[in-house]
Amino acid sequence: MPIISIIAMVILLAALGAAGSGFIEGLISYSELENKQALFAAEAGAKDAFKRVVRDRNCNLGGTPTCADYSLSVGNATSSITVSGDNPKTIVSSGQIKSIIAKIQVIVSFDLNGKAIQTSWRQITD
Repeated sequence: MPIISIIAMVILLAALGAAGSGFIEGLISYSELENKQALFAAEAGAKDAFKRVVRDRNCNLGGTPTCADYSLSVGNATSSITVSGDNPKTIVSSGQIKSIIAKIQVIVSFDLNGKAIQTSWRQITD
């Protein structure tokens, strides 16, 4: 009888360990998904700001539509974008979903003909 109890306890502990492991893996996978969604929103905001800067070099200096400070909805996430400077311009886009935030910084310069050139694109880590 004691052997059956010991075997039952071992099986029970193994089952609890497997269930706990699956739960933790599920949480990690969900967190990775939210990180990717936040990064995607940041990238979408940076691309949108780059397009606005290409269309109107002065969009952050009173041009229309403005690009100095605005937001976009990207699926379930939000992208908050700021554009500063004249030449070069600095675009910072922050994608957020729940408490997860990802940031992208883009530097845009203009050549002598006024053509926009992306000189830097990087993810910012705080």
